[in-house]
Amino acid sequence: MQGLDRSRRSVLLGFGFVAAASLGACTISMPDTGIEAISGPPTLPSHPSPPASEGVSVQFLPFLGIPVNLGDRLYRDIRQQAAAQSIKVALRLDEPATYRIRTYMSAVGSGGTITTVVFQVEVFNGAGERLHRFLGQDTAPAAAGDPWSAVEQGTISQLAAEIVTGLKVWLTRAGS
Repeated sequence: MQGLDRSRRSVLLGFGFVAAASLGACTISMPDTGIEAISGPPTLPSHPSPPASEGVSVQFLPFLGIPVNLGDRLYRDIRQQAAAQSIKVALRLDEPATYRIRTYMSAVGSGGTITTVVFQVEVFNGAGERLHRFLGQDTAPAAAGDPWSAVEQGTISQLAAEIVTGLKVWLTRAGS
C-alpha cells in the first residue's frame, strides 16, 4: 500500500473494512497501516430479553467507523424514523430488547466529485446470534481530506431512512 496515493488507500481501507466485517471468519492484516481486522463467527454476548407482553424492540449498539458527532445525529434520526415506522427502540444499552443492531460504517472519498458512505447492519437475537445482515450506501459531496467532513444532515437523514427501512422489511418478513 506504500505506493498508493492517499485517496486510493482510503478507498481500499474503507471498502476493506466493510468487506472484512461482512466475512464470517478471517484475519486481514495491513502491516503498513498497523490495521488488523480479526473476525470469527459473528456473535455478541447474551442479553436479557424483554417480557413477551412488551412486544418487539430493537437496541442500537454504538456505531462503528463513524465520528461520534455524526453518529449521535444518525442515532437521533434513526429513533425518529423508527417511531414513525412503529419500531420500538430501547433507549439505553442495559435495557432489554428483542434484537440488538450493530452497524459498521465507512466514508470513502473518490478524489473526485463524491464521497461514498457505506454501511453494514447486523441484527442479533438476545442470545447474541446474528440473524440477519444488510448493506447499503449513500453519497455526499466530495471533501478535501477526511471524507466524513462532507457528510451533512441530509445524508445522515437518508442513511437513517435506509437503515430503518431495511430493518422494517426484515422485521416484517421475520414476523416480528
